[in-house]
Amino acid sequence: MKRGLPVRALLIPAFILMAITSLLTFAPDWQAVPAGTAWQFLWDAAFSLTGGDLCLRDHGHRPQPPPQKPREPGVTR
Repeated sequence: MKRGLPVRALLIPAFILMAITSLLTFAPDWQAVPAGTAWQFLWDAAFSLTGGDLCLRDHGHRPQPPPQKPREPGVTR
């Protein structure tokens, strides 16, 4: 978003990735898989990092306040 990318170009793939990682976190029976808890945690972390990345990108998209005019030396207001 900071570079002028359309919002949909970031949100749609991110939401698809979050849907996939959500399914991979909760759909399988992880107790039947060797080290299943570790795999479940990995997919949960991927889900959370994807959402966090969207939040960080969104914060850079807010408009900035206009720049302040430089003050002249020796002038008080």
